[in-house]
Amino acid sequence: MSIDVLAGRLLWVMIALALFGCASSPQVDAGQSPRAHRLADNVPTRAGGEPANAPKRPNAPLAYPPVFEVEQVPRAKLLNDEEYKKLWDDLVAARERVLARAKATTSAQAENKNNAVAAGRPAAGEQLTASASN
Repeated sequence: MSIDVLAGRLLWVMIALALFGCASSPQVDAGQSPRAHRLADNVPTRAGGEPANAPKRPNAPLAYPPVFEVEQVPRAKLLNDEEYKKLWDDLVAARERVLARAKATTSAQAENKNNAVAAGRPAAGEQLTASASN
């Protein structure tokens, strides 16, 4: 085997070991590593570090939020017979009011139309029809 082939294989082995070392590190997030904390805390302000009046970093790591805990949603209370009857009566009364208002509106519109026809002018909402004359 030539030295070039051995150097190429050695290079691939080194790359594989480096990637394996990165993937198997226990500190996956750089923000969790104490080494990263020391490094970030010692960067001078003029080089982009934290200002002097910045709050200090907490000593204990923050706990992750409980993302997999399911919150129990309170169920709606069912109506008893008395509440159901009151609700039903309210709905019937509202329907009757709407129907009475609609009936009054249509009768007023019909009366306006009759008055307009008697006066010889078009009622509200009607269009004039032009008769074709020769």
